[in-house]
Amino acid sequence: MTPGSSEWRAQYWGPGCNKDGAIITAYWMIGGPKIQCHKNSIRVWRALGRIQRKHGYQVRPGVTGCYNCRAITGGTSLSAHAQGIALDENWDTNPYRTDRVITDMPPDMVHEMQMLENDAGVRAVRWGGDWDGRPETKNSNYDAMHWEVICTPQDVKIGFSIPAFSEDDQRMWPLLDLNEKGGAVAQLQMHLKASNIDVVTDGYFGPNTQAAVKEYQLSRGLPADGLVGLGTWTSLFTNHPVIAAGETTTHKGQGAVG
Repeated sequence: MTPGSSEWRAQYWGPGCNKDGAIITAYWMIGGPKIQCHKNSIRVWRALGRIQRKHGYQVRPGVTGCYNCRAITGGTSLSAHAQGIALDENWDTNPYRTDRVITDMPPDMVHEMQMLENDAGVRAVRWGGDWDGRPETKNSNYDAMHWEVICTPQDVKIGFSIPAFSEDDQRMWPLLDLNEKGGAVAQLQMHLKASNIDVVTDGYFGPNTQAAVKEYQLSRGLPADGLVGLGTWTSLFTNHPVIAAGETTTHKGQGAVG
């Protein structure tokens, strides 16, 4: 079976239309809207979100979405959206066309997203603006808004290591959650240790690191969700003090996401 075909999606990602209760609502990038997606695909979207944030691309609410129980455009078989493994971004500036590609996505960013692989070298997604991955060939349609998972849930579990980043480069602050790994996780752990939170610096965001993040968030008056977003990074980088006894309000300047 060809990855991305309707038969392949049904075998690896389920029947679609949330019949197996697999659809969740989750953050996938700092500064972006939440999406509904398959629970086993969220790490793909977070990896793509890191790439887009690095390039300064703004994903807007109201014109971006993932899960949708519907058939493919112009057909009767279920779309990848019905399994929650396809994402349409900024569809007002990345329209569906049958003649040519129209997109506001930077070419370098598109290429980096197309080349996304897990840590075992398995390609993760394909782009609707270039279905066959060959820009020189003509396609029957050009769906520039569309990104679709073409790896299996097991491939996703292998993970996408997050590179280290500079404290001065705010665009590179990645959204970190359970089972992430890489240089950014190690940097998070080092900042937690510097804040007197007991955690091992191994570059893996396991349950112990998640517990350490929650402990830190509680100590700084942040939402203790164990999700490391802009608020938690800001607090770590600016060395926010421990909240006073009895204080319950969040420190000013913290973002809403972790």
